Amino acid sequence: MRAAVMHEANRPLTIEDVSIESPRAGEVVVRIAASGVCRSDLHAWHGRTAFIKPPVVLGHEGAGTVVEVGPG
Repeated sequence: MRAAVMHEANRPLTIEDVSIESPRAGEVVVRIAASGVCRSDLHAWHGRTAFIKPPVVLGHEGAGTVVEVGPG
């Protein structure tokens, strides 16, 4: 899948091919159709938060379709 990845604060995001593992128990894979970038994402991009460390894909407010379900 392709994603906009933040490698450093205050630098342009790069569009990259990324891979993910199959979902584990209690997890799902969602094909994201749209995603918002909220204030906490912007704080991370500006280097103002300690709990989001690069590299990271920002935009945790997503909408999409569940395409794979893990056990349970």
